[in-house]
Amino acid sequence: MDPQSPSQPPFASSPDQQTKNLAIGLFVLALLVLIGTFTSSWASASERGGSAGVGLTGLEACFRDTCKTISWGDSKAPFDFTLFGYLGLLGGLASVAGGIATGVFAFTGKPNKIPAQIFNIVLGVTAFAMTSFLIRVLTHKELKSLSLSYSGFLAIGGVVGIGVVAKMLAKKA
Repeated sequence: MDPQSPSQPPFASSPDQQTKNLAIGLFVLALLVLIGTFTSSWASASERGGSAGVGLTGLEACFRDTCKTISWGDSKAPFDFTLFGYLGLLGGLASVAGGIATGVFAFTGKPNKIPAQIFNIVLGVTAFAMTSFLIRVLTHKELKSLSLSYSGFLAIGGVVGIGVVAKMLAKKA
């Protein structure tokens, strides 16, 4: 059968270098979101050989060579810590999956199968949940000794970056 006949779908075109670079950017941003989502350095403190950190998954306290992690569900933290923590965690995972999938579609020159409106909603809810979590942790009266750390910047910045790069790819399509 002739490859140019109308009964066969056309082959996907090879993506240009800018599209490949944007796809690689999505992979890097997804990695940043993944690191920020699972590390306990959204806010941290250290004193007398010990350290403590807060992240979307819960609390982590270390003293010398021993660390103990407590999830938000097992802690006596206020409900909004648990809500925004787990919502940020799930949203972070969804953002990573969507960013990687969008990058793969762009890198291989195939049409993006992720609905843009749904992906934008996921990214927006994720950014809101993560930002709310960070603000809530930093303004809680019992956690005043904690200071801002790097994980929140990685996660929130990565989610926003995925949205920006995905929009750039959509404009090229």
